[in-house]
Amino acid sequence: MSSATKPGSEDDETDAPGPVLSPPPAPQSMQAYWTTRLAQMKNSAAAAKKHWAPQLQQLQSRITSTTSAASIAAKTSRERLRAKSMTEQLQPTIDRAKVGMNVLKRRVTHTSARVQRQMGKLGTRLANELFVDKKFRKIMQGDTLPTRFLQEASHDHIVYSMDVNPASLAETCFGIPFVLYSILSFAGCVPTIAQMAAVNVSIRQLVLAEPRLVRFCVRYGTFTPRLRLGFWLHVSGASSLQASSDFDYATYVCLAKSNHEWTDAIWVDVRRTYIRVAPHLRNGNPWHDAVDSDADIQEQMSNVLHALAGRFPEVGYCQGMDYITAHVLEHVKAADASYAHIHGETKHRVMVAQEETTFWLMASLFESYGLRDMFSPGLGKLHLHCYQFNRLFQLGLPTLYDHFHTETIMVEMYLVGWFQTLFLYLNALPKSSLDAIWDVFFFEKSWKVLFRVALAMLQASESHLLQQPIDHVMRFLNTFATHQHVLAATPLREAALRIKITNSMLTRLEKDHAAKQRRKPSPIY
Repeated sequence: MSSATKPGSEDDETDAPGPVLSPPPAPQSMQAYWTTRLAQMKNSAAAAKKHWAPQLQQLQSRITSTTSAASIAAKTSRERLRAKSMTEQLQPTIDRAKVGMNVLKRRVTHTSARVQRQMGKLGTRLANELFVDKKFRKIMQGDTLPTRFLQEASHDHIVYSMDVNPASLAETCFGIPFVLYSILSFAGCVPTIAQMAAVNVSIRQLVLAEPRLVRFCVRYGTFTPRLRLGFWLHVSGASSLQASSDFDYATYVCLAKSNHEWTDAIWVDVRRTYIRVAPHLRNGNPWHDAVDSDADIQEQMSNVLHALAGRFPEVGYCQGMDYITAHVLEHVKAADASYAHIHGETKHRVMVAQEETTFWLMASLFESYGLRDMFSPGLGKLHLHCYQFNRLFQLGLPTLYDHFHTETIMVEMYLVGWFQTLFLYLNALPKSSLDAIWDVFFFEKSWKVLFRVALAMLQASESHLLQQPIDHVMRFLNTFATHQHVLAATPLREAALRIKITNSMLTRLEKDHAAKQRRKPSPIY
């Protein structure tokens, strides 16, 4: 086929149907050309008129007949309406309209009440969120006075004494709240408070009347290893829990081991993570020399974890429990100064007693401190704490939060390890700092201290983290390699306690999280 006949070529256009127009004439014959064209157009119009004239006539006839029929129908309808009463004809329609209006009124009333309730809740929520946001930002930027109770006591000059005539000047001084509180605050020691409370009834009443005094000494004081264990056992209620239990420690161990459901998982984690959680490897730990073999400690940890699985079968075993168990066991061992000098059967009995004490402390952590929900299937409590911290992080440190968001660093990437092990996963944290955190946690029975410590560490490292990409940030949050001073006990404790996180804030965020979970669509299986 030649190029002149190929489909799609320019020559194909000559095959298209339509009038064939002659090329435009030369300029000198333009007038004659347009005269001819006008004549042709007149002829075409005349031919079209002749062709369509019959059809137009027929259409006009149909329109006329239709108009006549409509006029007749309208006339007939008017005559029928005159024959009947208008009220009788429209009564069914009026009745239906009344019923419809009543239904509409009820629906509008119910909808209005529901909208009013929703608007009221929305207004309350917005007001609460506005209050929480402003209050939290203010506290993050400000400072608080931990000894405010001393200022309040300085205005109270009443002498509390059981005797009308005090026996000595010392008794008079200790009967003045400001003097007593100042001395005990300066000592900063909970055991000293306990000893003073045992002197007489009046001092005991004064100590009990000011709970902020004990809280101050717990937050800023220190304990010896032996006294720390006794303090934990006392405030946690572990002894009462043991006394009210239906089964003893050995029974719980046997229940779990006979079931064999968690044995493999427990032993795998104990052996694999022991090198990381071994008590004598903690930074700043004064007990460098282990008096037990690794096998003995691993056996003790396994027994305690089995007992927990036996007491809390709905939880069983979850990673993170081994870290906390190892830390509690460490303090139980450190509290016994004579443990390193006993051997044989006596040592075996003491080791069993250590396991039992560790178990009941762990049981109290599960039942009174939220660890049961933390390790339950689904980890609902852990997700809640991540949501709460994410919101507090956004409010308290917005610049660093935006940087983390830009780098796609989610709080779960670092907070899960911190919270699920109560900061034991952070090996760079010195033992003195860790003990201070745990003392406050045990005493206050609140996760607020963990939120405060996490925010304080981020706040102290903010200038450094703002310059780092995601991989450097994650390595830093696991080691704090260039900022070890941030983790020191005194600066970390002071920075954390300056951050004011209230129970009302956490409760508000918990309700928000629950509402988001309800609005979340159910998975389709």
